Amino acid sequence: MDRFYHLPHNAVLVAEFNFLVSKLNPETKHYKAKDLQRLFLVEQVRANKFKDFHPKPYRNFTEQNPPDKDKLRSKFFELENAPICPSHTIQEVYDKIQELGPEDALEWFLQNRRDSFARFVADPEANYESFVMTPYTTQKQWKYNWAEFVRDYIQFLSYIGIIPAYYKGWGRENEMSGEAGFVISKLGEKYINGEISLPRMLMGYKYRNALVNLDNYPQYARKVRPFFAALQLLAKFESQGVNHIERNLLAGFVSCIMDEVEVDEIVRRHKRQLSDDANNNLQSIISVNGVFSKEIARFALTLSKFLIETGLIESNRNGRFNLLSISELGKQTLADEPKKIAVSNDVIGQLGLTPIIGYILKHFADSVRSGNNEVEIARLYESSELLKSIVDEATFRHLLDDLKDVADSPIEQITDGQIMLRDLNYQYSINSSADFSDIYDSNFVEGVPIKPHKQEIVRVERSTVLDGIVQRLTTAALASDGEAYENELYGAVSNLIGNEYAFQLGNVGSRAQRLSDTVWKVPILFDDEQKKLLVIFESKAGNAINGFDERKEKDDLKRTIRHFANELTEIAGIWYIVVDGPHLPENQHGGFRGGQSLSFEEKLQDIQHTVLSVVNKPVLVSAMNIHSFVEYYKYLFQITRQFGQTFTAFNDTVVQNFWIWGSLFHPVRSYSKIYNDHLMVKNTLRTTYAEQ
Repeated sequence: MDRFYHLPHNAVLVAEFNFLVSKLNPETKHYKAKDLQRLFLVEQVRANKFKDFHPKPYRNFTEQNPPDKDKLRSKFFELENAPICPSHTIQEVYDKIQELGPEDALEWFLQNRRDSFARFVADPEANYESFVMTPYTTQKQWKYNWAEFVRDYIQFLSYIGIIPAYYKGWGRENEMSGEAGFVISKLGEKYINGEISLPRMLMGYKYRNALVNLDNYPQYARKVRPFFAALQLLAKFESQGVNHIERNLLAGFVSCIMDEVEVDEIVRRHKRQLSDDANNNLQSIISVNGVFSKEIARFALTLSKFLIETGLIESNRNGRFNLLSISELGKQTLADEPKKIAVSNDVIGQLGLTPIIGYILKHFADSVRSGNNEVEIARLYESSELLKSIVDEATFRHLLDDLKDVADSPIEQITDGQIMLRDLNYQYSINSSADFSDIYDSNFVEGVPIKPHKQEIVRVERSTVLDGIVQRLTTAALASDGEAYENELYGAVSNLIGNEYAFQLGNVGSRAQRLSDTVWKVPILFDDEQKKLLVIFESKAGNAINGFDERKEKDDLKRTIRHFANELTEIAGIWYIVVDGPHLPENQHGGFRGGQSLSFEEKLQDIQHTVLSVVNKPVLVSAMNIHSFVEYYKYLFQITRQFGQTFTAFNDTVVQNFWIWGSLFHPVRSYSKIYNDHLMVKNTLRTTYAEQ
């Protein structure tokens, strides 16, 4: 049970899934959950599909003696004797029971449902709001029942990559709430337009993904493609003479896999038992209690329905058991899939799964799938303008060399101009939507042409104000007074676009809990929407970096983000910046860690991974010594001086090197980076200075 995870178990009809997808408009681009709830209900009623997809609610809304009448009658008689309206009971329903008595109130209730539905059918758009507020049970209006019905479909559409919801926050009620934001990805657009089949999409459904809050749901911290793993188990068992697996047993196997490498062990351990059909069921293989058995059955419902209705598996009844076997289409689909899995924020060898690494690995897998095991290095490098703007050709070749050195590498060999790729057993499955935490990176990985802006030369003008800020910052950074350094950093940040965007927090948390030093809440234009970026600074004066404890910093950082929890729907991402004194540790031990010897870089990666698992918006971690930070500050100071009174938001045209924009900070090898060389920072920014 401690290995178990869930699939959205209300999303079980492929016909309804495809109907819902057909109603999505790629031109709309952004949806909220409440918009999808409305769209899906209105369109089902218009197309006369509601009765097919939801027959029981349809009967409740239309029949004189609906299926729930007896249950409602019992509840009405119970409420008649309640002296006051119980909590979680609709006041209007309670009042009618007290006024009319239970029998007459029940007739009013049922007639009200029928009339409301009839009005809705006559004009769905005009009557939607009033219809969804119709009492459906004594406790809930229809709005809440429908939200539960449709939530799992929305979640499934998100996780499969069609309409990813790049939002996670504290509080489970926020996960799929009416305000949660969804976008139609390029991958989703391809599916809507019929360019990708549903079997192919199912193979890319995976956990972990960039859309589940691992802080709230740690059971999803695994590496598994459930539909792929089911096919793989059926195929491998068949190769050992076990031609079918009982439905709930297959679901039990898949729902407890932590990593796909466990598939072979499952087959090895159980192939002898399962060769006897009498043992080929969940109850014979493992003793499970009623609660766990019910959860597995729910998992099996979604797993088997989608695999059967897409033709990937076949089902045969044997007594009270459903026996599943892989079909020819299932075998072909499995053969066409990369066998290695990469998941959100994964580490492959020494490389993080950044958008650039994801782009390369997806290109490899797509090439091999199409029968081409040779890739020209120059053609791959030239395939993306954004790729070329972020890394030069020499750096790109270093990345390829690092991928070649990975254990069981997807690369067979690299010559001067060619990459020889291994077969699909060595290629990685990349889901451009589910593996990355924003639509910008998702579309890049999917191959959308993105033309970067030409890098402008920034001339930093003479300024006594800037000179004073830089001098005070540098002096404080090199000294040992941490509080003075915090104050100077806050003052410098406040001076850029105004005090109203900067916050000095420190110990303002509840019960004086420590928060990060300074937060800069920057308005940005991201994905054509007005958003905010939380830039969170942690300053370390003098040699304080030698005591850097990433466990404390993670807690401070999570508390800081929680401080802005009410604004998370408007926050596009997090940028955590550590500003040090003269020199940051790089390859050596990175400060206090209770006896463990993690490098400073590893600590930064740990911080990034932890924060991403909570908010799952783009999270970037940068560490700069004071000289590198001063170079970057001068750049920002000059850029922001040009805004004048017209400032509304940063964008990647005006501020070309900021967060994930531009080549200075964009993640290449990982989502964290150390900046000790101020001349490299200056050259990348292309800053020049007016004569003093």
